[in-house]
Amino acid sequence: MKEGKSTTKKNNAKKTNNKPSNSHVKEVKEAKIHEEKTKVHEEKTKVHEEKVSEVEDFLDDEEDDKRLIVFIVIAILVIVATIIGLLVGCEKEEKEIEEPKKPDDTIVVPQDEEENKEEEEVVEKVVAVKSTKTNETTKYNVTFYMNGYENVKTVKKGNKVSKYTPEGYTNCKYYTDEELTNEYNFNKPVTGNNKIYMSCELIHYEIIYSEYSNNPTDYTVEDGNITLSEPLSYEGIFKGWYLNNNKVAKLTRDIISYANKDHQIHLTANLVDHLNVYYYDYEGKEVSRDEVTKDTLDSYAVQSGNDAYCSTNEKFLGWASTIDSNNITSDLRLKEDLEDKSLYAVCGLARVVYKSGDEEVVVGYNKEELDEYELPTPDELGMEVPTYFVPVDEETLNSKKVVADDKETLEENEVKLSDVANKSANGYNPQVGDNVEEKEKVFKGWKETETEPLEDSTNQNNVATASETGANNEVVSDEVSGDTAPIVDNEVLPNTNEVEAQSTEPTTESEVNGSEVVSEGNTEPTTETVTEPVSEPLEQTTTPEPKTEVTEEVVPDDYKPEENKDTTLEAVWEEQPVEGVGEEI
Repeated sequence: MKEGKSTTKKNNAKKTNNKPSNSHVKEVKEAKIHEEKTKVHEEKTKVHEEKVSEVEDFLDDEEDDKRLIVFIVIAILVIVATIIGLLVGCEKEEKEIEEPKKPDDTIVVPQDEEENKEEEEVVEKVVAVKSTKTNETTKYNVTFYMNGYENVKTVKKGNKVSKYTPEGYTNCKYYTDEELTNEYNFNKPVTGNNKIYMSCELIHYEIIYSEYSNNPTDYTVEDGNITLSEPLSYEGIFKGWYLNNNKVAKLTRDIISYANKDHQIHLTANLVDHLNVYYYDYEGKEVSRDEVTKDTLDSYAVQSGNDAYCSTNEKFLGWASTIDSNNITSDLRLKEDLEDKSLYAVCGLARVVYKSGDEEVVVGYNKEELDEYELPTPDELGMEVPTYFVPVDEETLNSKKVVADDKETLEENEVKLSDVANKSANGYNPQVGDNVEEKEKVFKGWKETETEPLEDSTNQNNVATASETGANNEVVSDEVSGDTAPIVDNEVLPNTNEVEAQSTEPTTESEVNGSEVVSEGNTEPTTETVTEPVSEPLEQTTTPEPKTEVTEEVVPDDYKPEENKDTTLEAVWEEQPVEGVGEEI
C-alpha cells in the first residue's frame, strides 16, 4: 500500500513538471498582444493615411462647405467604428490566446481578391457563351450564276444549300466552275462562300388567243417585252387582251406566272358592241344616253345640253366628269380609254375660263359661289408652272448644255437649241454650247382678256364639238335668202353660183326652206350675199426673236366675275433670272 501511494505521487510530480509556469504564459500573452496591437496600429495608420489622401483630393477638387461637413461627419463615424472594432478585436484576441488555433486556420484571403476571381470566372463564362453562339450563327453566301443573272442564298455554316431553278427554265445542272465541267455536290455542307454556275433549258410557253392575230404564239423569258396588237378582224369595239380580268398590253416575264401545267397562256379579246355615254341632270338623274359604236367612235362629240337639266333660276353651263365637280370638260378620251363615261350637268350663272399657256380650265359658278368667289391659283386648278431657261457662266449641278437640234440622242445634261429658244429668258438669245438652267416662273395674278355675254346653253358646247373635229364653225345669216352659211376658220365659204356673172333676165334660185326666191336681173354680179374673206394670219417664223419683258396689269384680289357672262382670265407669270444660279461643280 505504501508503494502504491509513492508511485502516484511520482506521476503527479511529472505532470506538474510538464505544465508551463504562469510567468511564461504571461510573457507569451503579452508578446502576442503587442504583436496584434502593432498590426492594428499599422492598419489604422494605413487607413488614416488613405482617408487623409482622399480628403486632400476631395478638398483639392471641390471646395464646397457642404461636402466638407459631410466628410467630417463621415470621418467621425469612421473613427468611432474603428475604436469599436479595436475593442471587439481585443476581446477576440484574448479568447484566441486562451485557445490557440492552428497556423492554417489563421490564414484569411482578402475579400477583394475573391471578388476579382469571381468576376474573372464570370467573364470567362460569358466569353465562352458568346464564342459558342458566334459559331452557331455563322452564315455564308452561295451565289448561283447563269446568263448574266445571279441569285444569292444565305446558308448557315454546316448546312446544305438547296437547288435553285430560275423561272422560265427547267432541267438545270450545277457546276463549280464557269467552264461547266465539275458538278456541284449538294450533299456537302457549306463551310464558306460558294459560287455555283448553272446550265438550264428554256421553257417555251404557248400563247393562245381567242381571236386571230399576228401576235406571237411562242414566248420565252429571254424574248423580253413584246407589245400586242389588236385582232386582224373582229366585230364591235376591241378593248384589249385580257387574262383573269387583267388587261395585258405586252408579253413580259411576269406573264409566265399565269401559265398552266402544260405551259399554256390563254388571252381573251374583250369585244363590246358599243360604249355608253351617260348624261345626268343637276339632281343626278339620267337624262340621256348615247351608244358609241365602232363606226362612230372617232367622230363622237359631247351633247350640247340645255337649261332643262338645271333648276329654274340657273342656266346649263356644260358637263363635268364627276357629280360633285363644276369643272367643265369636253374631252371624253373615249378612243384612248375605251370605257363607258358619265357626264353631269354643271348649272349656274357664269363661266370662267382660266388659261395658262396651252392649258385651259373652264369652271361654272352658281349664285352662291359667285358671292363667295375667291381668285384661285394655277396650282389649285391643277395647272403646271411654266419654266424658262437662263444662261449660266459655268457648268453647275443643275445646268444643261445646249446642243444642235439635229442631234438624235441626248445625254442627261443636254437640251436642244429649239427647246431653249422657245422658253428662253427675256433678252437671252441662246447659242449651241451655252450652259443653261431651267427655272420656274413666279405667278403674279390673273388678267382679264375677254368678257362676252353668256350664250344660249344649246350653243355653248359647239366649241367642244369643233375642237374634236378640227374646225371652229360659226353661223351667219344670208341677207337675201335667210339661209345660213358656215364659217370655217373665220373664213366664209363663198357661194360660187352668186360670184358668177348674172344674166339680164330674172333668174329663179333653188328652193330655200320651202320657198322660192326670185332675184332681179343685173348686168353685174351681186355682192350683197358675199362676205369678204378674213385675211389669214401670217405664218410665224421659226427663228426666235429676243424677248422683252412686258408689265401686265392683273385683276385685284377682290375681283368677282359678273353674272350671265363668260369671263376669260389668263395667268400672268414673271421671270426672275438670277446670276450664278446653282452650285458649281
